[in-house]
Amino acid sequence: MSSPAHLATDRPATYTIGARALRTALAAVMKHASKDTARPHLNGILLHADDGIVAVATDGHRLACYTAGRTVGADHGPADAGTVLLKLADAKSLEKALRPLCPKNRPSPLVTIAWPLERGLRVSFSWDGGALVYRSADEAFPPYDKVIPRAGEAHSISNVVALDPKYAAEAFQAFTAAGMPAVQVWSVERTPEPPGRAASGRFYGGPVLMTGCDVDLCAELRVVVMPRAIDDTGDRFVLASKGPALDAVAA
Repeated sequence: MSSPAHLATDRPATYTIGARALRTALAAVMKHASKDTARPHLNGILLHADDGIVAVATDGHRLACYTAGRTVGADHGPADAGTVLLKLADAKSLEKALRPLCPKNRPSPLVTIAWPLERGLRVSFSWDGGALVYRSADEAFPPYDKVIPRAGEAHSISNVVALDPKYAAEAFQAFTAAGMPAVQVWSVERTPEPPGRAASGRFYGGPVLMTGCDVDLCAELRVVVMPRAIDDTGDRFVLASKGPALDAVAA
């Protein structure tokens, strides 16, 4: 956990959200953050205010986006203000600290987020009786909205889709963490062909979109997973370890 420190006197804008909604947002996307230290811009969780709170995490092959406190199903892009990239260790620390504030069947207190004025500065999370302050990451998070399918791009799955078992399991765990028992699964046919596809005989389906929502809480979770490769040799199908990166979709 980052060491607590005093914020500058010139305080940035603040945003207030229920502790339960903030904790749920962090828990829902946390496992999708990259552990690869060579990609520090993906080693955390993006939080930003956009008619509500939005939490996003990705490792380049899958992405989870949780929103709360805004109209479910609406298309929103990253906000210009009220944005912070929390390091993964700090996000885990914050989620753990919020657990005692979220008893079952009881309302949770409000948490005020004081956004940093720019990347690398401190962000504070305060509530009645407590506060945590972290230094935000210096890196810029990629434009995640480019890889989340918009209305009309997703279709019901009509073919076999090969997903990494770990990715699939953790995707459904995310919906469980968000308290969303019903999950819709869609396929998206807009992935550029990876280089060398024709020569290798390997092919990919489009990204898979999983969605769930809690209308009562105005909360929505969207998970995008790239499928694994399938080598079609005519008499067998062999699954590769990973599919193409989401970077190809955002290009």
